Amino acid sequence: MKISILRKIYPYLNFNQKNIKWRSLTDDEFERSLKDYQVIANCFEDATRYALIKSDKGRELLRKRFKIQKNASIDPAYKIQVNVDENKKEIYKATPLDYYGGYFKLYREYSDSPEGLASFDYSNSKLGLGVNIAISKFISKHPLMKPILTRLYMFPAIVNRNCEYNKPSNAFKWFTGINPISIGEDSFNLNLKKNKEEVLDILNKIGNSKSKDYSFVAVTGLKKIKEISPWHTVPINSVNLSDKTIEIINKRTNKITKISFDEFMNNFKAIVGIKW
Repeated sequence: MKISILRKIYPYLNFNQKNIKWRSLTDDEFERSLKDYQVIANCFEDATRYALIKSDKGRELLRKRFKIQKNASIDPAYKIQVNVDENKKEIYKATPLDYYGGYFKLYREYSDSPEGLASFDYSNSKLGLGVNIAISKFISKHPLMKPILTRLYMFPAIVNRNCEYNKPSNAFKWFTGINPISIGEDSFNLNLKKNKEEVLDILNKIGNSKSKDYSFVAVTGLKKIKEISPWHTVPINSVNLSDKTIEIINKRTNKITKISFDEFMNNFKAIVGIKW
């Protein structure tokens, strides 16, 4: 690319960054975002965001915290408000200067992958990209918001960005300011059998509620279960108490899977979320 072209582009990007006007996301945009695929290794965040959007109170919280650039149909900027702790909030932005600059590799993954291209059929498909650039900036400023094991060099191998490999309980705190219910997330147990009574209590509460009244995700352990990989976070779509089954959705494929309570106890390591 010629220097003269760069000189024309970068003032435009800087202008856009400084003079952005913002608006809230619409219900239609939130609904379409539920169809997006998980593109990078951010299942902890993607699943949490999905679970929050599916609930009434979770969606309203995100509507206040997630802003999109007005009148921008291509590569819109996003402004994300996150909680550092219960009392302190900070704002991070994702703009075209990030997309074509320091976060171009992340932008390219969302734009070029089959999952990303499928997601881009929807008007606000880059919500996930915007959120994860904002989270990357957030973790850069607050590195202790990422567990120490996942901050080690070359773990996981090849790619280990700030927006990847974290705990869903952290994502719930960042996006809501609420400490979620968390069972098994930080334990050494690889399944939920030792927490059976607590988990059954949560499943019964979910089963007796409407889907708009809760936001829960589950984390697999070492075992692969019905096309869901180990150490993967998935949203809980519904709980059926009559046949004791749970519907979960794998955001890498958007495929819904039904499992029994026993399978859940034996193969999942953690359950995390909020009963509104």
